[in-house]
Amino acid sequence: MKKILVLGGGADQKDLILDLKQRGYYTILIDYYQNPIAKNVADKHIQESTLDKEKVLKIAQLENVDNIITACTDQALLTVAYVAEKLNFPTQFSYQQALNITNKLYMKKIMWENGIPTSRYKCITDANEDISDLQFPLMVKPADCNGSFGVRKAENEEDFKTFFRQAVQLSRSKSAIVEEFKEGIEVGIDCYIIDGKSTILMMGQVNKKKIGDSVLLIFQTIIPALISDNVKCKIQNIANQIASSFNLNNTPLLIQTLVNGEDVNVIEFAARIGGASKHRTIRIKTGFDILHANIDSVFGFIPEVRTVHDSSYYSRNHVYTYPCVYDRVENCDVLIAENIIEEFIPYKTSGMLVEDSLASRDRIGSFLVKASSIVELNEKIRIAVDRLRVYDKDGNEVMRRDIFA
Repeated sequence: MKKILVLGGGADQKDLILDLKQRGYYTILIDYYQNPIAKNVADKHIQESTLDKEKVLKIAQLENVDNIITACTDQALLTVAYVAEKLNFPTQFSYQQALNITNKLYMKKIMWENGIPTSRYKCITDANEDISDLQFPLMVKPADCNGSFGVRKAENEEDFKTFFRQAVQLSRSKSAIVEEFKEGIEVGIDCYIIDGKSTILMMGQVNKKKIGDSVLLIFQTIIPALISDNVKCKIQNIANQIASSFNLNNTPLLIQTLVNGEDVNVIEFAARIGGASKHRTIRIKTGFDILHANIDSVFGFIPEVRTVHDSSYYSRNHVYTYPCVYDRVENCDVLIAENIIEEFIPYKTSGMLVEDSLASRDRIGSFLVKASSIVELNEKIRIAVDRLRVYDKDGNEVMRRDIFA
């Protein structure tokens, strides 16, 4: 039986492992948590960091695996590319390509050089560096970090210095990207690149909640995004520009944009499937199994991208809690039986710590809603938020309903 190393043990990687097992693979999971979601479906679990590329390489050699894979996560892509290159495994990216698409500095530089519309920026390694040519407010981000962790909005010089110090603590390269804040609605675009051309699968409006003075927390996506045909055309051109500029082929592509009227500005992108059960939303809405296709691409096969038309509205909603030791969520099955939600996907197991960073890693799960109109969609979301119950280890109800207010 062939063996494969899987990096990351979340809900998305659980689905990845299940697909790999159907293909006949013995799956070895690497995740630094003691009891990650995917542990119970993997054949073996090794508790190590997916970001330690030398340690992962050693594990791959000791376990004598035939390949290495991840899905729906940014930074583990770099480790996959490194190990695959060292061991001559089939892979979608070289190590340098993976650097270009996971390090925000490299990404911004290449976008800027190729005329892909994006905000002005600087890479900063010292809080005293001159940023006078950038206009506040500014977004401060670790140059190489997963998801939204460490991303803050600075309104002034004092904010900038505080958030910079936090960002470099999270960055492995001890650097941060500082870029001008752009107004607009955030639109996430999910594509698949075949033979250098991007096929757009789904576009959704990403809704955020301002928490305190600096945190913009992603809590919801509404699909489809209500944007003009002209904007859709611009997004298609941008997707093709990214594929060409970064030499991407046979891979998923996730683009984060800001749309202001008819203007489109790229925040960043990733050559991967979106996290937080995005692949499940794509499959339910379009009929295209992007996770299965991505595995095909890793193994060197070219998937066929075919979708079906669906005029329904969808919303993926993320559930957060106050800081706690998470225990359980209740009423999911009842809400599914009453056709209020389509599914609830847990992201944490009982006993996991939820911190107060309010980043994507703090979500305890998400639920998907489907409706025939925006009015019906919003009503179903309201009911689900009102009736879901999330408890910590002491029996306290800890769901952050205020985020949906």
